[in-house]
Amino acid sequence: MNCFKKMSLARRIALSEAVKNWDRDEKIGDVFVASFSKAVVLEIYSEFINNFTAAMECAKQESKRKSALADFLKVKQVKQSLGVSLPV
Repeated sequence: MNCFKKMSLARRIALSEAVKNWDRDEKIGDVFVASFSKAVVLEIYSEFINNFTAAMECAKQESKRKSALADFLKVKQVKQSLGVSLPV
């Protein structure tokens, strides 16, 4: 199941463009703030928090489908366990 099916087409396009222009030091919060209005960011954040369990399951499913995502998540998890500051 594609996790982004419920997201409007305009939001998916904006998010896709932001990811294409991802900078090495970019923080995910910066991408959302730069791509959407504050009201939309709050709406997305609220939806994520209210659906955290489903979001985590989606992340697991997508990481199984995409090895690059799985590798990225593993690196972030290792850095976090070592006490390395992670961008938010």
